[in-house]
Amino acid sequence: MTITAKDAEKALNDVAAAERRAKRYTDMKGGDWMSFLWGGIWVAGFVLQHLSCRYGWMLHVGRVTTSASGALWFPLVIFGGVASGLIMSKAAPVRSERDRELSKAIGGMWLSLYAFVGFWVLIISASAEGPLFAGEVGDRVVTTIYATIPLLALLLMGLFGCGKFLVLESVFITVMTAVGLFTMGQWFYLYMAVVGGGTQLAVGAAIYVLLKRSA
Repeated sequence: MTITAKDAEKALNDVAAAERRAKRYTDMKGGDWMSFLWGGIWVAGFVLQHLSCRYGWMLHVGRVTTSASGALWFPLVIFGGVASGLIMSKAAPVRSERDRELSKAIGGMWLSLYAFVGFWVLIISASAEGPLFAGEVGDRVVTTIYATIPLLALLLMGLFGCGKFLVLESVFITVMTAVGLFTMGQWFYLYMAVVGGGTQLAVGAAIYVLLKRSA
């Protein structure tokens, strides 16, 4: 059987296409459920935060009384962290040494970002002559800061090869968050539930479809 140059070129192109599909599948595997998870958390968290601000829910710890809006996020974030680990362990149960080291580095990056931003906010607040983040507007500013920290992490992950879609997703939600902060007023938290959470759910659905086509 004689193989022509055209046949050989077609075979090489088919192999290259299969390799691209396999790489895309590997890069995105688990990303659909991660997006569903955190999209759902954003929707739940911001809806609860809106209700907390609107109805004045308060948290009583001993003699200290404070707004419950921030505390509502803690169980959601803890649940999300544990669930994320389970999702990724199931999505990629067998990993190379490089992948394991990369996962540790990404986890360290997330923790470092929150630690450093918290430190910066503390320093800025301590040096201010008056309340830096006071009232409802201040609460929305603080929420914006902490909501965009994970978006920066997603952007960095996308830039370092964890999926180009992460770059587009993080930039889009960040821009829309800035728009909402200055335009939505008391409806900002519901806006974030729809725009931020909805975008992540939509990305999850898109990744799910792509994975089905690549499988």
